[in-house]
Amino acid sequence: MKRSPAAAGAPCGAVACAPCKALASLAVKRGFAAVEQRQRALNSVLTLQSLNTSQMKAITPYLNFDGQTHEAMTFYHKILGGDLDMQTFGDIKAPGPPGSEKRVVHARITNGPVVLMASDTMPGMPFVQGNNIHINIDCDNIAELERLFAAFGEGGNVTMPLTDQFWGARFGMLTDKFGVLWMFNCELPKKK
Repeated sequence: MKRSPAAAGAPCGAVACAPCKALASLAVKRGFAAVEQRQRALNSVLTLQSLNTSQMKAITPYLNFDGQTHEAMTFYHKILGGDLDMQTFGDIKAPGPPGSEKRVVHARITNGPVVLMASDTMPGMPFVQGNNIHINIDCDNIAELERLFAAFGEGGNVTMPLTDQFWGARFGMLTDKFGVLWMFNCELPKKK
């Protein structure tokens, strides 16, 4: 089957877009072999763009402290306002070494679209000031969670695999190949 040069390069379906115009022009100048090579490259770019167009729920900074989360989040709450929610390891009856029951397992300040989250490390866990900030990605669905976790984890180190947690979400943590600390969270459907 013979194709016209203009029809040879419309991978996006919109012949009027700039990349498709360039493909059509290339087809006229260099023939279909060059167009097919360029089209494969463009299809790869369009595939990457389509992977990046899903709307995420939120990206939130997550701070870790060595026993000072309550003090720090109270301080930040005075500045940022909004609502402050905090739970200790003792509140959720989490097992841990002596002294862990008063440490904060999760704190969250919410003021409109502004969210800041934090927690304490367990006693004796390594803590490095300045290396205690995570970026938390809150996903809308499990498929998005798994896709992002795998993508950010490529070449990195998974520190906590994706698992269902007591707060009703699937959660995991990793350090990416650039040393950035990431957390991934997706609320699970409520059980009826």
